[in-house]
Amino acid sequence: MKNTTKVLAVIMAALMLALFCAVVLAVGCNNTVAPKEEKNCYDFHYGTIGTIGSGNAILETEDTVYYLFENYLYFSDKEYKDFMPLCSKPNCDHTDEECDAYVYTKSGIWIYGDHIYYVDAVFNEDDEIPYTEPALWRLKLDGSQHEKVMQLPLPDYGYEPMRNTWTYIFTNKYLYVSNTSFKNEMIVPGENDWRSYIIDLDSLRVRDLYSSEDADAPRFSGTPVAGEGTKLYGIRSSERYPHMRRMDLVVLDFETLEGKLIGTLEANLDYLGGSFMLLDDAFEYVCWDPSIGEISIWRMDLETGENALLAKGSSNEIKGAYMDWTDRCLIDPYTRGDESESGLYVLDADLNEVDRFSYEGVPEEVKTLRIFLQTDSYIFAAPPILMNPDDPDSWGSYAAFAIPTWYIDKSEIGTGNLAWHRWAPDGD
Repeated sequence: MKNTTKVLAVIMAALMLALFCAVVLAVGCNNTVAPKEEKNCYDFHYGTIGTIGSGNAILETEDTVYYLFENYLYFSDKEYKDFMPLCSKPNCDHTDEECDAYVYTKSGIWIYGDHIYYVDAVFNEDDEIPYTEPALWRLKLDGSQHEKVMQLPLPDYGYEPMRNTWTYIFTNKYLYVSNTSFKNEMIVPGENDWRSYIIDLDSLRVRDLYSSEDADAPRFSGTPVAGEGTKLYGIRSSERYPHMRRMDLVVLDFETLEGKLIGTLEANLDYLGGSFMLLDDAFEYVCWDPSIGEISIWRMDLETGENALLAKGSSNEIKGAYMDWTDRCLIDPYTRGDESESGLYVLDADLNEVDRFSYEGVPEEVKTLRIFLQTDSYIFAAPPILMNPDDPDSWGSYAAFAIPTWYIDKSEIGTGNLAWHRWAPDGD
């Protein structure tokens, strides 16, 4: 009996070894590591106006980072740190619409459950431009089962619009869709209509936020900036202080369809430099006032709508243009003073320095890095792109035309070990 047990153990060990080798060989042949499928449910709670949260172009799961770049989906295993097209087709060169990784979207990507979601538009074959017939699409986290989920409803305005504009916001298990219809080619105040609705990604139920059947439904006409659970937060022109160009913070609950005004921001978010973060009980936002060269950080209580000033500083101390709000820290990549003070600074919500990475003695490429993406764990950057090859002095204003090549691990902030690390292999 003991001998039989030993034989069975040897056989099982051999089978496990053979299986392990087969997996290694398969991975080596495909030069890829298939992402694990796992249950995920995300909110977006931080970002910069115009590049909301982490749901636009880059998303992170436990083992994988997904990146949308020039109509193709890339993924990178966190251990191997190399972005590759999310495609399993043999001999695919990843250059046309037949590639599994091809995604045409203006909504960005979103992960819910074990799928990646996005909104596509139907092409008009006559003039090869996107037509206003958007559809919801999804694919598995390993790139398989790429499919259209549903055609999105087109609002009936009672007339044929001259043109339409669309807004798509994913948060948690919801897709918020807003459509503005223009009667004229020119944007004329008062001569356009607006409709919006919510889609539950579980049931695909569509709930109209503005319809003839529900005339009292809330109008969420602001710019969405943060989402948490069933709630979507946004900013819009203040109804109480329109002459002062102030902004209101509003919230809409997707389950109850109740919308309300929270309060008026003390200072306006700048569309280029303004950053924000949604906390459990507050909305914190960073404002840059170029007229006086000052940055300020404010905190609005979500219950009372009251504002409190956390800190402010002059442009001589802090540069506001490329700051980002992450884990209640500000990233300041500007040079201060002489070469010995050149580096990347991390400031807390009181504008106190909590960490610094010196650029003294580092490669020139590191000194030129531009931050343009972040997830909950990483801050990504790449060198700026030469916009005009014929003009060596013409550089892009940001690096969002590239695959991320460098990163900061957020867990290192405040440890004294802050550093830029290579994400893509050397030579890429």
